[in-house]
Order: sequence, then C-alpha cells, then structure tokens
Amino acid sequence: MSSVYTWGSKPSIDINFSDNVSRASPSSRTYSGYLTITLGSCTGGSGKNRRFFGFYIAATVNGTRKVLKNSSPDQWNSGAYSASFPVSGNTTASSVSVDVRLETDAPRGSKTVSCNISVGAYSGSSGSSGGGGTTGPTAGASTPTLSKSGAKLGEKVTIYTNRGDSRYTHKVTYTVGGETGTIATGVGASCEWTPPTSLIDKVTTSGAACTITCTTYYGSTNKGTATARLTLYPPDGAAPTVTDGWISAERDNSLIPGINAWVVGYSKVKITFDPSKASGNFNATIVGFSVQYDGETVAAVDNTATTKALTGTAATVRCMVTDSRGNTTTETVEVEALAYAPPTITEASVYRCDDALLAADDGVHIAARATAGCTGLNGENTVTLTAAYKALNAADYGAEVALQSGVTGMVTGSADIATMQSYTVRLTATDKVGNSVTYTRAVPTKSVTFHLKGGGKGAAFGKYAENDDCLDCQWMAKFAKSVEIVEGLTVGGQALADIIKSVVTPLLPSVLTIDAIYPVGSIYMSVTENADPEALFPGTYWARIAGKFLLASSEGLYAVGATGGEASVTLTDSQMPSHTHGGSIESGGEHSHSFSGNQSGGSSQTAEGKGASDSHYTFYTSTDGSHSHSLSISEAGGGGSHNNMPPYLVVHMWKRIAGPETT
Repeated sequence: MSSVYTWGSKPSIDINFSDNVSRASPSSRTYSGYLTITLGSCTGGSGKNRRFFGFYIAATVNGTRKVLKNSSPDQWNSGAYSASFPVSGNTTASSVSVDVRLETDAPRGSKTVSCNISVGAYSGSSGSSGGGGTTGPTAGASTPTLSKSGAKLGEKVTIYTNRGDSRYTHKVTYTVGGETGTIATGVGASCEWTPPTSLIDKVTTSGAACTITCTTYYGSTNKGTATARLTLYPPDGAAPTVTDGWISAERDNSLIPGINAWVVGYSKVKITFDPSKASGNFNATIVGFSVQYDGETVAAVDNTATTKALTGTAATVRCMVTDSRGNTTTETVEVEALAYAPPTITEASVYRCDDALLAADDGVHIAARATAGCTGLNGENTVTLTAAYKALNAADYGAEVALQSGVTGMVTGSADIATMQSYTVRLTATDKVGNSVTYTRAVPTKSVTFHLKGGGKGAAFGKYAENDDCLDCQWMAKFAKSVEIVEGLTVGGQALADIIKSVVTPLLPSVLTIDAIYPVGSIYMSVTENADPEALFPGTYWARIAGKFLLASSEGLYAVGATGGEASVTLTDSQMPSHTHGGSIESGGEHSHSFSGNQSGGSSQTAEGKGASDSHYTFYTSTDGSHSHSLSISEAGGGGSHNNMPPYLVVHMWKRIAGPETT
C-alpha cells in the first residue's frame, strides 16, 4: 500500500505503508504485528527546496511516536527513511484502519492520514519437541529500525530488530554502492554497527544510500527478510584540507576600466586558487575549483574563476575545492559594492540670445544652461556636459560643444542662425562609467502673431510657419472643448514614449533590485500560502520566523535582534493587584468561670453573682478558662495562566539572511 502526499505545491514525497500483521492462532480473534512507514525519495524539487519539508519528520501510530527522518541531513537524499510501529487488536474483521499522524518542523506542519492493514491468517506452525507437541512463533519476519537515519563513517548506529518473538535470532548485513558485508549474526533484540571508514570510496558529501538487511530465523527456519535505509556520510576530516592563502580575491573592472571602485552591475569578483594549498584526505585527489555567486557556478580555468557582474551592494562569493569523491570545502568572500545610477540632467533651459547670451526673441544665437549629475562612486566618477544643434528638419546634429554644468554657455558659437527657422538643441551628459543621458529642446523662430507659409499649405501662431500641412502654435493654447490627438504625443520635440525609454527605463534596474527592496536583514510577510521568498526571489536565502510578534527597537530598552516574551503568563504574588479576602470566626467558645469568697469571721461561702445582704465578700476567679476559636478565610483564584497576546493577524514571516543555514 502506498500513496503520494504533496505538502504544498513542490516538492512531493512517497509515503509507503507495509505490514506483517497476523492472528495469534487459526481461530483467534486477536492479532499483532508491525506497521512499517517508509518515506521515499523527494521529488519535484532539489537543493534548498527540499529543505522545506523540515529538518525531521516523525510519525505517531496508536500513541507510539518515532522519528522517521532525523535533522541531519537537512534535505532529502536518494535513500528512504523508515520506522516500524507495533499494531495489535481484537477483531474478526479481515482488515483494520490505522490513523497515522505525520509531523514536521517545516511550514507544512502536520498531516493525519489513514491506511488499511490486512489482518492475515495464522502464520505459525505445529511441531513436536521431546514427548509433547509445541506451537511455533506466530509473528512474521522482524522489521528493523535504526537509532538514526544518517550517520558518518566511524559513527555508531544501533539496529533494532523489533522481533515479534523472543526466540527469533537475526543475521544483519549491509549493502552500499554494490558492496555487501555482514554486520552481525545471532542478533536478538538489537546490535550496534560502526560503518568503517574503508567505505569512504562509496560516499560523497551528499551521502550514500546504505541498505540494512535483517534476516529472521526461528532456529534454522528462515522467517523472511526486511530492510531499513541508512544514509552514510563522509567521516570528519574527509573533505579537502586548505591552508591560509588558498584563495585570493581581486576586483575585475574590465567593464569600467576607468573606475577604481566596486560598482553594482559592473564589477566582477576574480578568484585565484593556489593548488599547492589544497589537498585531499583519505587518498582522495583534488579535481577542481569553482566559485558560486547569485545562483551561478563558474568552474575555474587555469586556477582562476570570475563571477558575473555584482547584482547587489552586499555580495557573498562561495569559493569551493572539490576532491575525487565529490567532497567539497568552501570558504566565502564578502564584497561590499557601491550602488550606481546613470547620469542625470536637471534645470535645463535653452533659448535664443544675442552675442552677450541675453535672451532675445530675434536673437541669432542659441544659449543653454543645465546641471549635469552622476553617482559619485567615492570620487571615482565624473560627468561631462555637451550640446549640439540642428535645423528643425535637418537629419544630423552639428559638432558637440562643451558646456560647464550649471553655467550658461553659447551653443551656436560664432555662427548666426536664421530668425525664421526653428532649431533643435540636444544636451548630453556622459559619466566616466560610460553611460549617458540626453535632453532635447526646440528653439522656435522669431515671434509673430500669425504667419502663412508660402504656397498656403502651412500656418502658425506666435512664430513663422515652417511646415506644410501643419498648424504650428508657439503660444500656450486654451481649448474650450476636448482635443483629440490621433497620432503620437511629443514633448520638447521628442516623442513621449522615447523620453520614458531613455530617461526612466535605465533607472529601473538599479532601483528595483531585490537588494534594494529587501536587503539582508529585511522582513518579508505574506498571508498567501506557499509564498516562499526563496522561490519568489531566486538566489536569495531566508530564515522562517514562527510564533513571534515584531517589536520596534528602543535604545537602552529593546535592542535590535533581541527576543523575549511569553504567549501565556501566570502571575506571581507580587504581580497581582492589592486585594482582600473575606473571613469568619466560628461561634463556639461560650464558657463561664466560678469563684468563691470568704465571709468576715472565717466561714466559707460560695456565691454566684453578688453576695447576700450587706455582707462583705472577697472573690477570686478560677484560672480555668483556656479556649480557642477557628478562623476561616475564603479562597480566590485558580492559579491558571492567561493569554498574553493582543488581537492578531497570523501571517507567514521570513528574515532575509546572507547564506543558507547549516545544522
């Protein structure tokens, strides 16, 4: 029996149920045996995606809880993980339903599934021993479980047979990478095995699947076999050894040779490896070096590897050496880069002028003034500003003229321009990185109220008409009714679409990067299921935050990153409000005292109340009068805890981290 359960969208995992349940005797209602739950290979995901099934998975069957997959490794390998659970009952039915609760520490939480177990017929046998008949064991073959699902070579593992009869013995063997060996024979309830380091040629960093086979015997009778899966990992010290200086990092600014700084989008990280400072262990050899950055791995050529251009202001480059068994040793290089944006032109003005750069409607020169800016890059970047002009309908601009940012300059030089001709001026700002931005502006003709172009095919208001089949208007226009624009809209002689493309679009890559929106340390929240930020933003790493509120920092009171608080609180005596309790004293305690007196003359008298007539008495009260009262004080309160949370909305939360978390 098997089923595939998908927790979330991806990945998915096979959950296989098997059992060896049978009756105690041919006519018995009672049954017993074991249910084995086996987790198959994780599919539909790889690498860090598999990690989100959780660092462990446990199962509970009929109140018995066992861990199927331990926290190490933190992701699935090709091997299976399994555990066996005792099952027993009393029924005439041929099958029973068993509820299984699977739990994980990942966002998928827990899941309850059901499986039907076939109650088999009596599986024992009758025989004779000595002079009388005996009944052999009814339980089937033992189903082994392991004290851990993964182990390093040289690390002890306990193998539990889970035998159904104390008379069973077992032969336990292993198989890994096509190699089989005997662990122990004549095993009863359990045995221990230390995987030898001689198996290292079968094991890589990602682990190797090892099958533990348990053959069950009743005397010389083979009752069958069952298996458990163990993932083997290299022993400590198996990864390549490196010494200081095995890597060196330098800046590659081949895309911007004039800049001596780390720049986002342009600088690369060049890593040089020293093979003499890296060596394999356990007879392994070094087979290669590589670097990993932003989801891209680059193999070293001639002991050198260069990343792609940096995509964020904080970069982590993983430098790796790999041995002949696939084991790796990693060291990271941290790089901080400067954000960059293309140059800008602001406060631009273009106008007709006279020889003295003074604005003149009939001027025969053109003046311009603009402020050019650029990203400073710690003083490494500078910007230049130039201008060029052409007649309105001309194809090409004339020569570029240098301008000083923020200073009015002559665009036309010593040449005169026609008063009846319009012109287009182009301002260009270029930085040292090599990027530029342009600004164009039309310079109209001399002002006239109205003008008809020769031939009568063109007209203009506020300027000379220059175009056929066109009505020009140099003045501000006011229309009492709506105006329909059939073709494209131009601004300052440039199509609006081109302005957006040339000015706005170049800014987007530097502004809308994941590192600008969610730098390392940022919090991402969502109420959408399966909104995994590592899937939304490939190449980033996030740590899940669970069961916590967020609190704004306060200097001297709440430090950034500090944790605390409790979901529920039980008040101490000092925390409770001042209050009183009611009490009562029982009425029991009524009593009397006797006393006696001597009459003058010596006669003894006993008196109650006052003495007789006018005789003089002296009274002495007896000392018998000791008594007590009971005081009862009513109780209040139950000593329970109270919920300590304000009204809330439950969301998924992650904190961005610099790299993958390790265990």
